[in-house]
Amino acid sequence: ILMLRSHRSFPEADIASFAAQKGCTILSNATGTFLHLPDADFSQESLKTPRIFLLEASATGGLRPRPACTVESAARHHPSETVQLLFIVKVLLLNNALKSLLRLPNVRFGVLIPERLFAQTPLQEWYASPQRQASRYPASHLSDASRIALLYKLGGTYLDTDMVVL
Repeated sequence: ILMLRSHRSFPEADIASFAAQKGCTILSNATGTFLHLPDADFSQESLKTPRIFLLEASATGGLRPRPACTVESAARHHPSETVQLLFIVKVLLLNNALKSLLRLPNVRFGVLIPERLFAQTPLQEWYASPQRQASRYPASHLSDASRIALLYKLGGTYLDTDMVVL
């Protein structure tokens, strides 16, 4: 069941359609409207177009405006490339920043599954090691290693979410 709150700038039919095109599902309950993200698709078929990757490891509720500006600037300046915004959480609050990005045809969303990402890379052993799990900064180290594994495994371009493409 799809139930969206109306928003003047983002008609619910448009948002639902854009979300479905990107493999996302919109869910609503008493606390708000949420975007349920698909697992990141790293199949060879999906990688035929050049990719720009961004990793949002701090999004715990919704997407903040600054990372959304980074994604939008990359998507608008590189319309022939897929801009892949990856998260570490499966469900996000559907805020205006996400609604804006849903409208961009070359932006894709996905949940980063570390076991899949690190498989068949030099970081696979590190990911399973007790050293990583005992780190004082596990989130930072996982984020850094994920960037390396993305580029090693998939190629493309990586951008931090505090950059703007000109």
